[in-house]
Amino acid sequence: MLSNQKVNKTIGILKYIKNKLPSRILRSLYFSLVNPYYEYGNIIWAVSNNVALRKLAITQRKAIRVVTGSRWNAHTRPLL
Repeated sequence: MLSNQKVNKTIGILKYIKNKLPSRILRSLYFSLVNPYYEYGNIIWAVSNNVALRKLAITQRKAIRVVTGSRWNAHTRPLL
């Protein structure tokens, strides 16, 4: 899935710069670079199979953890 690869690349960039930028900037980058794939693509994702939806949810959780500076296994529900 092409957009999932793009999101993963963006998460990698966020990981690389997370210690160099304040959290408010990271949050802004998340909402401008990552979140649109979930917001505007939700109609397309809704007709996808469960495996594709699960992969997207995993990448979203990864991004949230990076932006908030949480551990890799932290629950994301309170972070969202």
